[in-house]
Amino acid sequence: MQKFIIIRGNSGSGKSAVAERLRKELDGKVALVGQDTLRRTILGETDSLEKKDIIGLLEQTLNYCLEKGYSVILEGILSKPKYKEVLMRVIDVAPCDSYVFYIDVSIEESFQRHQTKPIANEVSEEQLRSWYQPQNYLGIPGEIIIDERSTLEETVELIKNSIKF
Repeated sequence: MQKFIIIRGNSGSGKSAVAERLRKELDGKVALVGQDTLRRTILGETDSLEKKDIIGLLEQTLNYCLEKGYSVILEGILSKPKYKEVLMRVIDVAPCDSYVFYIDVSIEESFQRHQTKPIANEVSEEQLRSWYQPQNYLGIPGEIIIDERSTLEETVELIKNSIKF
């Protein structure tokens, strides 16, 4: 059964690892859409409020995948001020159930987790600190907040149980 799953959180929170593991465990056609892939790799733009090209590309990509019958896992920081409106539009038209998860980690935990990433040497602690947005919840009904004490395995299981997989 098709699903739209949004996994949000600060840099270094574990979003990508959770999304990749979840994709391997879901049945059927599953598209994994990474905000950074669209924004950094395809468009080559920074994630400031003024840079809006990502909004249209993100919305088109998500709608296309959903229309083609894919379950979609969207992962990214997806800051509330910039992305809430587009996420709500896609949720409203999605032909399936939608689920929103926020991995809530402290700045200290973000630093520790970031050190395990392949790009650890490319992003400084100062940059991470400037991007950090505490409790950047969307504040929508059904949003599930995942505590930093949740391991990768526990987080994937929590999501699978929440989406009735």
